[in-house]
Amino acid sequence: MDGSPDFKAEGLLEGLDDRARKARLGLLEELSADGVEVEDLRLAVHEDRLVLLPVQRMLSQGACLTSDEVAAACGLDVEFVLSIRRALGLSHAEADDPVFTEADADAFRALGAVRGTARLPDEGVLEVMRVVGQGLWRISEGMRTLIAESLARAGDTEREVAGRYVDVVEELRPVAGPFLESAMRAHLREGLRTEELTPREIDSGEVDDTWTVTVCFVDLVGFTGLGERLPTSEVVSVAGRLATLAARVARPPVRLIKTIGDAAMLVSTEAAPMLEAAAELVSAAEDWLPPLRAGIAHGPAYTRGGDWYGATVN
Repeated sequence: MDGSPDFKAEGLLEGLDDRARKARLGLLEELSADGVEVEDLRLAVHEDRLVLLPVQRMLSQGACLTSDEVAAACGLDVEFVLSIRRALGLSHAEADDPVFTEADADAFRALGAVRGTARLPDEGVLEVMRVVGQGLWRISEGMRTLIAESLARAGDTEREVAGRYVDVVEELRPVAGPFLESAMRAHLREGLRTEELTPREIDSGEVDDTWTVTVCFVDLVGFTGLGERLPTSEVVSVAGRLATLAARVARPPVRLIKTIGDAAMLVSTEAAPMLEAAAELVSAAEDWLPPLRAGIAHGPAYTRGGDWYGATVN
């Protein structure tokens, strides 16, 4: 005996035909040789996550630093490090849990330097990190769905799918970072074109983020009923088409702020472009979607963290 687990005796090969059993056995042996405990393998099989374990482990490589170690290496408070992690919406970690990589430490070191030289308040930094976390979560979910749908092949074995996941994510890793950085720089550039900083704000040192804007909410008529009559995949497709159309009509100064299921919110610093965008959206929806309802308001609103607040928005 070589000391490797007996996966058949562990009940991890039940209910499979010969081809699927052979493929799962190979995947289990690879993961076991890579250091995954039998209990973790059993849980992954029970939760239908076995094919995702290889890519999960690949993305976890190098996570060997605790928040205590990152804080000490970067000259930061450990509570600040943990607060950033919480603000990003990541899973709970204790101060001695090894959840950070050297790249994470470099990022905290850079953040700490900017925080000090620019005198950024912690409350503001955490607010931005919450927005970043929400955005990146949606991006990662979108990528996960895209990859899952793209990799689906009838008749595949678990081992084949697992290997394909690893290959695709390996190819995406060097692309994702530069692309996201480029997109963020472009958004900053676009935002600064309409930014205002008045003499009063410069003199007082206080920035007023209250703007006079035109706000448009659109929603699908009868969307709830669709959910009761149609398969979930079709309902999701309808919501996706609304998001696509809303993004298409949101040309500066009109911006798509958010979509929530059957609704979308757009904001513009100018009224006329918003009226044109709303009319275009309602017209385009006639061929793509159920009837669309649009409401527009104009007045003061306060912006914070990429969202808008106030009576005009409500």
